[in-house]
Amino acid sequence: MRLPEDRMPEAEVALLLAEYLLALPGAGDDISVAVDGAGVKVKEKEIFPMSAYLESLRWQQTAHIGRNPWTGSYTRGTKRLELHSKPGSVTWSLTGTDIV
Repeated sequence: MRLPEDRMPEAEVALLLAEYLLALPGAGDDISVAVDGAGVKVKEKEIFPMSAYLESLRWQQTAHIGRNPWTGSYTRGTKRLELHSKPGSVTWSLTGTDIV
């Protein structure tokens, strides 16, 4: 699947934001990101290649949680990403303070 060059899918924005936040000095190792399932797949039409994209960023799924195959826990080095489809949240910790 080829993504449009002139726009970025919402799921990709959420994951790039998570990458940025995890890379900040003093950032914690855990982040929880909500991605709308309709931004990944609608019926049989794939909107965003979530699994392939996560693999390209070197995230490895360690646990599947939920009904979508891409939801669950991922790790890369010491960092942990929880990916879910509960609407409307990115939760991240910077020096012990949750930012929602």
